[in-house]
Amino acid sequence: EPTGAAGGLLRRNGSESKIGSGSGSDSRFRVKHELLGHKKPIAFVSWSPNDRYLLTCGNDHVLNVWDVESGTVHHKYEKHMDSVTSCAWLPDSERFVSGSIDKHIYMWHLDGRCLQHWKGSRINDLAISRNGNWMVSTSNEKKFHLYDLVKGTELAVHEQESIISLCLSKSSDLLL
Repeated sequence: EPTGAAGGLLRRNGSESKIGSGSGSDSRFRVKHELLGHKKPIAFVSWSPNDRYLLTCGNDHVLNVWDVESGTVHHKYEKHMDSVTSCAWLPDSERFVSGSIDKHIYMWHLDGRCLQHWKGSRINDLAISRNGNWMVSTSNEKKFHLYDLVKGTELAVHEQESIISLCLSKSSDLLL
């Protein structure tokens, strides 16, 4: 069993929003599961839209999908050749994308299949639109990419500086 990074899911107990310490001095939260499955630190996490799964992206080149109820790894994805830096779910909670320093983006299915692949530049961050029709990625190459997942097209938008992080508005019509 891996001995590296571990995390925990906190479950809210009651109506207050105070995070309790690990010593058990605050009973409003408790650790539901300890997630042991990465050999190196976790770089990014993402909840599925239906809250049944959690993605963890690791510096160990691994992407894990966790079953939130049982705390077990639903599936382990090991196609990336370098640190996995970002991941995002599609609205159906069955598909998601992962991006890496290895300059690859993959679209995955919960059953383990790789559904699609894009090669480009080192991925810093990515996001999926609310309707699941668009993906946006950022890189160190002073541009971001817009992918039309329905038509299969891609558009590069050049910037003056590198973009490290991005965020789509709730309606997905604004990008920051």
